[in-house]
Amino acid sequence: DRDIHFFTKLPPSAQAFFQTKDPIVKHLKSDVVYYIKCNDCGHSYIGKGDRQCIRRLYEHGAPKTIYQQQQCNHVSDDLNDNNNIMELRRTLRIKNKTTTAAPTTNDDNKDNKTTKSSITQHEKETGHHMDWSNFRVICQDHRYCRSLIKQSLLINAYEPELNKTAHSVRLLVFPDGLPRVLLANPGH
Repeated sequence: DRDIHFFTKLPPSAQAFFQTKDPIVKHLKSDVVYYIKCNDCGHSYIGKGDRQCIRRLYEHGAPKTIYQQQQCNHVSDDLNDNNNIMELRRTLRIKNKTTTAAPTTNDDNKDNKTTKSSITQHEKETGHHMDWSNFRVICQDHRYCRSLIKQSLLINAYEPELNKTAHSVRLLVFPDGLPRVLLANPGH
């Protein structure tokens, strides 16, 4: 008396088992909450960036040479992996062109620029150095409000010394924050 219909579910496509895109290097990711630690005293900072991490870290005072070297190494590794490396075709005019180095800038200009970053102030006041190359991306979220909440919960739970604010956004649902066991550990 019962009319029963059976439906089969198709198996996942072969595409679901293979990664089709290259993973994004951590300093080129955007919309992230990141963690950075001081090499000398162990003070830490939890920040949020809408743009690429590399741009936000430059604003904090990261030296531009660190990530340029990493990018060059990444490109040279890719070229070395390819066994059939062919020399680039160039015109004689470009081959014979001499390149000139860009003029070096004075560090005095950097000191004249007023920065509001607590990381830059910490480096300037104490003479310490941040561990720029080993910063950690804690989480990534493309929704602005959710990433602010995540940053606020992490700041509230771990209380990093270099964060001047107690939170990025008021926590209405969890005003006291969440226990550390429920949040990602930024130091590991």
